[in-house]
Amino acid sequence: MSRATARSGLAAFLTNAVTGINTVYTTFPNPQDIPGDAFFNGQPAGTASGAVLVVFIADEVEERIAMGGQKRIDYTVELHLFHRSTGTADDAMAHFDGVVEALKVLLRGSTTSADHTLGGTFWQAYETPITTQYGIPAANGALTETWAVVNVTATEMLAPQA
Repeated sequence: MSRATARSGLAAFLTNAVTGINTVYTTFPNPQDIPGDAFFNGQPAGTASGAVLVVFIADEVEERIAMGGQKRIDYTVELHLFHRSTGTADDAMAHFDGVVEALKVLLRGSTTSADHTLGGTFWQAYETPITTQYGIPAANGALTETWAVVNVTATEMLAPQA
C-alpha cells in the first residue's frame, strides 16, 4: 500500500473514534491555518476543550523474509495531537490527558476483539511499544494550547510476487 493509502485508512479508523478529537487530517496543515472550529467540530456550542489529530508516517523499513519470499514493511506512525481549551489550565490539562489516554486505549486494541490492525489498515500494529512525547502547555490569550505525539509501529505484509 502507498503512504497515502495508509494515512487515509488510519484517518478513517480514527475519525469519530476518540471523544475530544474532533478533526483528523491526513496532511500537516500549518497550525495557523487550522480553523478554530476544527478543534470543536461537531461539539455543542460552548464546549471548552477539543483537539485535532494529524496522521503522519515518519518512516518505513522494508525487508524480505527469506522463507516464502514475503515482504514486511514496518511503518512508524506518528499521531500529532493538537489540543486547545478555553477552560482553566487545570481543566485543559485534565481534558488533554483524557484524550491522550483514550487514543492510546484505542491503539492498544480491545482485549476482547484483539484487533491490532488499526481498523484493518495494517496486518498488525502495536507489537512494539507505544511511545508518547508531550509539549509544554502554552497560554495564547484566553486559550491553553497543548500538543503530543503518539508513536506506534504498524506492519504490512506483502505476498510473494509470482
